[in-house]
Amino acid sequence: MSKKQNISGHLNQEDVNKVNSIGSFFPAVPKLDNLRRSEENFRQNQYKAELCDVLNTYGTGMALTMQMDRTIANRVGHPSHMSPSYLMDDILTGRIHTFGFEDYLNLPHHNEQIRNPHFEMENSHK
Repeated sequence: MSKKQNISGHLNQEDVNKVNSIGSFFPAVPKLDNLRRSEENFRQNQYKAELCDVLNTYGTGMALTMQMDRTIANRVGHPSHMSPSYLMDDILTGRIHTFGFEDYLNLPHHNEQIRNPHFEMENSHK
């Protein structure tokens, strides 16, 4: 075991700092995931700020109604063999006119589709 590694075999903090200053060992895929998470947090924080503005301007009643409508829109189910659509949530939050990560990189043909098992069994016996 070298001096650079601790007992568990991991790099020391000094080596981690060197790696971070030179570059990263991580592949590009986690960076893309970090970009998606950052975008989700931005939208969530932006919505919370807008909700606080509504609360301060119009009072509790309107803010509660807006939040309740959004909760109901997010709880609407979809069949298991179809990809989910958050159109109602996008309309309620005003994101219908913006383009984000999910509009370009979260395409349905890139996602693994789970087909309806009942439908598949009926088609296999025809």
